[in-house]
Amino acid sequence: MKLNTKFIFFVLEIALIPLVFASFIFFSNYKIQLEQNTLKGLDSIAQIQKNRIEDHLKNDKTLIELFSNKSELLSYIQQFNTKPTLLLQKNIDNILKEANDGSENIKKILITNTKGTVISSTDSSTLGINISSEDYFNKSLKNKNYSFLNKDENDTIFHYLTDLLILNGETLGIIILATDSGDIINLVNDYTGLGETGETLLGKNDGNGNALYLAPIRFNKNAGLNQIVSKERTDIAITHAINGEENFFNNLVDYRGISVFAATRYIESVDWGIVVKIDKKEALAPTQKMQELFILFIICIIILIIFLTIPIARSILIKEKELDKRKNEFISFASHQLKTPITAISWKLEMLLKDNNIIANIKQKESIEKIYEITRGMMALVTEFLEITKIESDKFNTEKGYVDLLKISDLVLEELAIEISDKKINIIKKYGDNVPTLNIGREPAKIIFQNLISNAVKYTPQNGTIEITIKKNNKVTSISVKDSGYGIPEKDKSRIFTKLFRSDNIKTKEPSGTGLGLYLLKSIVEKLNGKIWFESKEGIGSTFYVNLNNE
Repeated sequence: MKLNTKFIFFVLEIALIPLVFASFIFFSNYKIQLEQNTLKGLDSIAQIQKNRIEDHLKNDKTLIELFSNKSELLSYIQQFNTKPTLLLQKNIDNILKEANDGSENIKKILITNTKGTVISSTDSSTLGINISSEDYFNKSLKNKNYSFLNKDENDTIFHYLTDLLILNGETLGIIILATDSGDIINLVNDYTGLGETGETLLGKNDGNGNALYLAPIRFNKNAGLNQIVSKERTDIAITHAINGEENFFNNLVDYRGISVFAATRYIESVDWGIVVKIDKKEALAPTQKMQELFILFIICIIILIIFLTIPIARSILIKEKELDKRKNEFISFASHQLKTPITAISWKLEMLLKDNNIIANIKQKESIEKIYEITRGMMALVTEFLEITKIESDKFNTEKGYVDLLKISDLVLEELAIEISDKKINIIKKYGDNVPTLNIGREPAKIIFQNLISNAVKYTPQNGTIEITIKKNNKVTSISVKDSGYGIPEKDKSRIFTKLFRSDNIKTKEPSGTGLGLYLLKSIVEKLNGKIWFESKEGIGSTFYVNLNNE
C-alpha cells in the first residue's frame, strides 16, 4: 500500500473511529431511553384504560342498583315467589317494561328466582327458561354485583349486569340487565397515542386458564368472544394480564407473532385483563431514521476528509516516489559497484583453484574453496538485489520472447549439478508432451526455475528427492517443484513471500540465504500475470506451484 494511501486511511481512522464509537454509545443510550419512554407511555395508557373501564362499570353498577333497590319491585317479587298470580306477574312486567322503555342503553331485562327460573323478562321468549347451569348465574348468586360480556343468538356482543334482589335479608333472586356493549368496545378500540400498530386488548379467563378476547381487536374485528390464546403462550401479554399481572414487557409478541412492547392491567371486580401494546418496529422507528441520517453524515465526513487530504496525499506520493527512486538508484549503484570487484575476486579464486602449481598444500586449497563459496554467495545476493530493484522501479526487462520451459529447467538443473550430486538428490522430471513455448522472455523464465529448483536443492537433505512437473492445463501451463526437504512451519506460511524473511527451522540447517528469492519469484510471476502458491508440512517437504498463461 502506497504511503499516501496509508495517510488517507490513517486520517480516516483517526477521525472516524472516535466518531463511530461515540455514535454507538449515543445510539445505545438513545434506544434504551426510547424503549423506556415507550414502556412508560404504554403503562400510563394502560392505567388510563383501566380507570375508564372501571368508571364505566361503576356507572353500570349504579344503573342496576336502581332496580335491585326498588322496594315496590322487591315486594311484588317476594309475593310472587310465595304465591304467583297473574296480577303480580303483570305488575313486575310493567315495572321492567317501563325501565326498558326509559333507557336506550338497556336492551333487555330478566328476573330469576333463586333456582334460576326466569319469572319476568322484557323478552317474552326467555320467560320460564332455567339458567341455573350458566356460569354467570352461579357467580351472580355469590357476588352482589357481577358484570360480563356475552353474545346473543345473533352473534351480537352485549354487556350483562347482574345484582342480587334482597328484601329484609331474604334473597329473592337476581336481576340481569343486557346493555349495549358499545361504550366498552369504543374504549378498547380507542387508538389515541398508539400509532399505526398499537391497541388495547381486553380479555378474560375462559374457565380453563386460557385467555379469551372479549372485544374486537385492531387486526381481527371478529376476535371478540371468539379468539382464544392458550395458557401455554406465556410469550403473549394477554396471558399475563388475565392472571392479575400489572407490569410492562419488552420481550413478548402479540397474537400475530410480532415483537411488541406491552403493559398490562387487571380489573379484579370482573376478572378482566387489559393489555396496551405497540409493535417494536414502529416504536423504535426513530432510531432507524437517525441511523440512516448518521450513515449519510459519515459518508459526507469521509468525502470531506478525502477531499481535504488528497492534496497532502499527493505531496506525500511525490516525496515517496522521489525517495523510492533515490533508494533504488542507491541500491542499484551500490550493487553495481559491488558486483565488479566481487566478480574479479571470484575469477581470481577460480583460477587459483584450477592451477595446482600455485596452491602449496591441501589446507590452503580448503581455505580458498571456502572464500570462493562465500564470494559466490555475495554475488547471488548482489544479483538478487539488482533484480528486485529493477522490478520495484518498473525497469525490469519486459521484452517478450518465446522460451522452451523444458530446456530452461534442464539448464538450471545442469548449473546445480554439483550441489545435486554432492547431496545425492534424486531428480524426477515429469515433463508433459504438449508443453507450449511461452512468450515470457528468457530472463524471467530462468529466474523462476532458478529460484524454484535452487531452493528445493538447498533445503532438501542428503539422499532426498525433488520432483519437477511441467504440463499444460487448458489455457495454463503449470509448473510445480516438490521436495522432501525440511518443510515450512505453520506459523511462517503467511510470511514466506515476504522480503528478507527466512523460517527459523532452516537458519541453523542452511545458514546461507538472503530471504529474497521467493519475494523475487512472486514479484516476477505476478508481473507475468501468473499465479504462485505452495503446500508444505514441516519435516515432510514443500511443493511450490506456478501457473502461467499460455496466451
